[in-house]
Amino acid sequence: MGVCGLLFVGTNAVWNSLGNISPLAWGLEWSSIILAFLCVFSAVKTSGFSQHIYGYTLIGISVSIAVISYAISATQAPVSAATGESFNSYYLAILAAPVIVLAFLIRSDLKNRSSERSIPLLFFLLLLAAVGFILYLYYSYAPSFPTDESVFDMFAAHLLLIGKNPYNPSLMSGAFSYYGFHFGAFDPITPMRTGGYVDRLTYPALSFLIFIPALLLKVKAATIMLPILLIPAIIIWYRAWSAKQWIVSSYALIPFLSLLIYTYQGASADTDALWASLLMLSYVSLPRSGISGLLFGLSLSVKQLPVLVLPFFLYFVYREFGTKEMIKWLLAALITFIAVNGYFILLNPGYWFTSMLENEFAPLIGIGFGVPQIAFTGILQLPNIYFTIIMADLLILLFMVYVIRYGEIKYALFAFPILIFLFNYRLFPQYLYYWMIISILPAIDLIIRPGNADERQQPAARGPWKSSPGIKKWVAVLIIIVLAGSLALGYHEGVQKSEGYFKIESVNFSSYNSSGYVKEMTVEITYEGPLKYIPDVYFRIFQSGPIANGNMFLWQTSNHALLDQGSVTNLTIFPQYQEYSINPDISSMIVAYYGNVQGSFHLA
Repeated sequence: MGVCGLLFVGTNAVWNSLGNISPLAWGLEWSSIILAFLCVFSAVKTSGFSQHIYGYTLIGISVSIAVISYAISATQAPVSAATGESFNSYYLAILAAPVIVLAFLIRSDLKNRSSERSIPLLFFLLLLAAVGFILYLYYSYAPSFPTDESVFDMFAAHLLLIGKNPYNPSLMSGAFSYYGFHFGAFDPITPMRTGGYVDRLTYPALSFLIFIPALLLKVKAATIMLPILLIPAIIIWYRAWSAKQWIVSSYALIPFLSLLIYTYQGASADTDALWASLLMLSYVSLPRSGISGLLFGLSLSVKQLPVLVLPFFLYFVYREFGTKEMIKWLLAALITFIAVNGYFILLNPGYWFTSMLENEFAPLIGIGFGVPQIAFTGILQLPNIYFTIIMADLLILLFMVYVIRYGEIKYALFAFPILIFLFNYRLFPQYLYYWMIISILPAIDLIIRPGNADERQQPAARGPWKSSPGIKKWVAVLIIIVLAGSLALGYHEGVQKSEGYFKIESVNFSSYNSSGYVKEMTVEITYEGPLKYIPDVYFRIFQSGPIANGNMFLWQTSNHALLDQGSVTNLTIFPQYQEYSINPDISSMIVAYYGNVQGSFHLA
């Protein structure tokens, strides 16, 4: 798991350092994510591993990961907004204490594997204090609204308190103006491919209900999330500690040392730690299926992400506890979800369901380091529906594998989303590393639960399908149906419904600012496709090297630019904000886009 954490840190570092248009970066990023998945998958596979993992190999890897991760993370330590002072000088010093204790723990473990509890307990407390303090540093110097999500969550809570429907888009569109949010180049906003920005709530109700206390107390939204960010580490530690596995309770926390990008969440009011904590509590609450289902329903009421493990979790409950408990678990999850969201569904079902589907089906610009980079950088003309289809395919196929090979991989249920999210059109780091953190729990269970030693040494238990005659034939048929259906849907969406493409004939730099950066361009562009015209066109510039803004450099025309089919149009374009002026000496790619119509051109 520690290696997995380091791979996630490396993936994020490569993306931040090399940008979106480097094939080398793509290869490193995608390989790292796949390797991270394999690391998690191998850690929770029931066959092929000894009961306890000790020795110099683990020690060497763990300490190396911690040191390397500190070095990487220290370059991105918090900076005072008031003075510009960086905390690099004592960022590492804060984290030195748990590392020193870890060294004593390792020394003690080598001498006596049944080490007394004092050193592991000290390691846990110091690690929690160090991570908590760094989270607080980020929180202290973060703005009141670090993301557009935090704006919507707080405004949604406000609308609810005054008796209005927060899922009404016409009401939510006033969120930015209500809080005096001034748009700028590096503000955390989500642009649309048809112009403008996302200005509506896109998550279930608990995503904003949790912030009602912050609204009433008139504190930053991140204040509510700050203690919640520590809960995953506490759950993991307690899972092993309560089983009197003192050494395991410390080793299980080593991934947090390798995943120091986790501490950046202290600057955010992002609710990922909440759904992850509730999902972890749902898992550890088994076999009390009613309580576990309730907690899963709460997790799904924060964000839609847990739906990716719903079929795996449901099947896990069925195989481990039987049909009756599975039904009880499912009913508890469903009733809880309806209890939290039912009022808003009844207010206006159309508003609510549209909001739930917004992130996957709305024309949002692509961002992040997943495979869809080949599409949103203009290399291939692929709409985001392709990648949604691929994610759905992977979910179905991986679930088939999970059922067939359940005896060997039953504890891998939380690992699969890492691989699925590789194809998400908007891939953020937290979409990956929380799944690794959650997967630490079943990895611990492979050590502490009675009977797991026998599971690892004996052939894997046969799933109910595997022992049936002709199972391979039926699985092959299902796979063919899934793939054929996907190809048909992809052909329909990408070919029959294709809206065409832009062809950029030439780009000329026409004006520079005092720093020598380009602040105006003339673009010769043609629209080719079945439509008579395209009502507008926007531009996005990707530059090689470090990424200053995940949205990249957004440019536009001064007025709406109508592009007639087949006609060459000359446009003068400007950066949306002066900070989006570009360095003419850096290799760049400009992408013209409107909806699913796009085209690219290399500037240098």
